[in-house]
Amino acid sequence: MKKWERVKLTHENSLAAYYAGHLDEYFNNRENVIMTALNIMGSGTDDEIAKFLGFDHKSKVQSRISDLIIDAGLLEEVGNKLNEDTGVMNRIVRIKPKEREAAIV
Repeated sequence: MKKWERVKLTHENSLAAYYAGHLDEYFNNRENVIMTALNIMGSGTDDEIAKFLGFDHKSKVQSRISDLIIDAGLLEEVGNKLNEDTGVMNRIVRIKPKEREAAIV
C-alpha cells in the first residue's frame, strides 16, 4: 500500500490531528512548508505560494502542490486567477475544509 492510499481512507479531522505530530513521516520538506504556508495564507495560486515561501518561480512548488491535490487529496482547487505579470490563468488552491471527508479509494 502506498503512503497516499493510507491517507485516502481516513477522515480529514483524524488526518489533521495525526499529522500535527507526524507530517515528516508522510511528506517531504517541500510539502510540509507548502501545507504550512496554506495554513497561514488560507488560499493562493502556485505563484503566490512560491513567493510567500521565498522561491523565485512557481516551478519550485507546482509539482508538490499537484501531489497534494491528486495523490494525498489534502488540497483542492477553488478557482483561477489571472497572473498580471504573465497574463496566464493560475489555479487557486486551499487545504480542504476539515468537515469534508477524504475520498475513499
